[in-house]
This record gives sequence, C-alpha cells and structure tokens, in this order.
Amino acid sequence: MSIIDKTAAVPAPRDGSGTGPLLEVRDLHVEFHTRDGVAKAVNGVNYSVNAGETLAVLGESGSGKSVTAQAIMGILDMPPGKIPQGEILFRGQDMLKMSEEERRKIRGRKIAMIFQDALSSLNPVLNVGYQLGEMFRVHQGLSKKDARLKAIELMDKVKIPAAKARVTDYPHQFSGGMRQRIMIAMALALEPDLIIADEPTTALDVTVQAQVMDLLAELQQEYNMGLILITHDLGVVADV
Repeated sequence: MSIIDKTAAVPAPRDGSGTGPLLEVRDLHVEFHTRDGVAKAVNGVNYSVNAGETLAVLGESGSGKSVTAQAIMGILDMPPGKIPQGEILFRGQDMLKMSEEERRKIRGRKIAMIFQDALSSLNPVLNVGYQLGEMFRVHQGLSKKDARLKAIELMDKVKIPAAKARVTDYPHQFSGGMRQRIMIAMALALEPDLIIADEPTTALDVTVQAQVMDLLAELQQEYNMGLILITHDLGVVADV
C-alpha cells in the first residue's frame, strides 16, 4: 500500500478550526482473528489529509486499503476485526476512543464514504430520491416533500440529466456511471469535511472513469473537502 499526496498547496480547514490536519492516521494496526490464527491486514499505517487536499492510497487487492477506510469510518466488523494499536484523529480527537454515538455524529456529517459497488450499496427496492432524501429526513428533520427537493438538487449537482423526472427511478434503471454519481450525491448530502472514495471507478469504462473523477475533483474544489482516494489503478490517480 502506497500513499501519494496529490496536493501541492494545502488550504486551511474551511471552518477555520485550527491549522492541524483534518484527519491523521498514526501507526494504525488492524488484524483479524480466524480459526487459522491472526491475520494482520494493516501494519503500522501513517498518513494525514487536510481540507482541500487529495491523498491517494494505492495498492493491490488485499493490501489493507479498504480495511483502513473501514476503520476510519467505524464500520469494521469487530469481531473478527480488532485494532490493537494506533490512533485515528479527526480534528485532533481520537475517534477510536469515542463512543458509538459520538462516531455516528461524525459518520456522514463530517466524514462520508463512497463505496466501490454502487449497485449493491443502493437499496434495490427504494427509488433513488427516497434514498437520497433519507439523509435529510434523518439528520435534518426535513419533511418528505422538502427532502425530495433536496434529492433533486443533489442529482443536478452531480450532473444526472433530467433529475426531476428520474428522482423516482430505481437503482437498476441507471447506468453504472450514473449509479456512481448517485453514490457521490449521497456522500455530499450533508456537506462533509472529508470524503473517502473506495475504488469509485471500479467496473466503469475508461471514458466514464474520467467523467466520475472529473466530477469528484470539481466538487472537492467547490466544497474545499479533503479527499482520500483508494485505488489499485495508477491511471485513476493520474486523473485526479
């Protein structure tokens, strides 16, 4: 697993809260306990990312890239997973020492994740407008009508054509590239400080890959978000 900093100049955090890193991972170790013994998935990872900065985490399948992201998000299955050592600091606070309730307040609102398989990440029996609107109903208490309007705004933001007409469509009615745009919209919903994109262009053709990466770069600049890009493809890193 390799870490590549894609940003030459690092702007200050967008809310002005200090000058330290937005996120800092220190000496992180993750292991899984199996019948055959202990499998070390992550062994002493260190990196940091600031507001407006892009950090690429590059490596082959099984190198621990996604496991590190799951540890940051607090969605690692424990057990069998275990974090015996390390710190994950968000704005200077160690998230590994937080309660689950405290982690939930950060997850989605402050740190959001784009998963690699949009089709399996989206609920097949709910239309995309409902799924996008759920973020606003749950976290901001908006009415169903207002949440739907927000969903349309988000779909427009990520350049899904005819958003108003397609807000009632289901995931299987969208192409792979459009589904990935919906995943980006869900991650953006609450305007987080940091987005973790885990193989966001997997299974997309080269042209669509470039479009998705261009969209991510454009939105990152607009919102001044930190971006951790997880990929096995050096070509994707070059597009950032």
